[in-house]
Amino acid sequence: MHRFLSITNLILWALFGLQLPLSAEPLTLPTIRQEGATLSASVANEADHARRQSLLWLQKNPPAITETQTCALVQLALEGVTPSTNLMMIVEAAGLSSRTNQVKALLDATLTTYPLVSADPEALWLLSHTINQNHKGILLRKTEVLDWRNDFAQLLLRSHRTDSLGGAYWEPIQQTNLCQQASSCLSNPLDVKSVTPEALMVARIRATAFGLLALKEIHE
Repeated sequence: MHRFLSITNLILWALFGLQLPLSAEPLTLPTIRQEGATLSASVANEADHARRQSLLWLQKNPPAITETQTCALVQLALEGVTPSTNLMMIVEAAGLSSRTNQVKALLDATLTTYPLVSADPEALWLLSHTINQNHKGILLRKTEVLDWRNDFAQLLLRSHRTDSLGGAYWEPIQQTNLCQQASSCLSNPLDVKSVTPEALMVARIRATAFGLLALKEIHE
């Protein structure tokens, strides 16, 4: 009887000894994503796929040679800038420098109407670039930190269109929920019902280039 109890005690102490190292292991808690932080994993995967498809579409649909500004914009979007290239010269040729100086009204309208229901890729690039450059990547409404990266990325993903010939593109958006005064710093809105196929293609190329540039700012 005593021998049986001794064996039982030995087994219990052995199990207790094994339990100690296991209980000493650190408890790993799930990471809670902060508002305005980098994209959530699922949205990031979708954004990466959209980026690959858009790059493919732009490569298959280069702009006309006469469209100097559009060509420069596409060059930036395709990351076709070699070390010997004057990056600022391309930025100037694409007409991006002047637009960043006119963004205050657009940013104010965004904060007033947030969350955005619709916005064109050009506006989203302009906003994203400004938030990263001038606001350290944080968008505040008073003291509230807005989840602009996820929200802007989802806007872009919802307006992404697949091309049956390969790749995907962004269609130029004529109406958004940003006020007219704020949108005046952007290109003239395109009436897709009255433009020629050539002009529509140029606008589509520009929207896709801006979509890629916006994703680059959003998805650091």
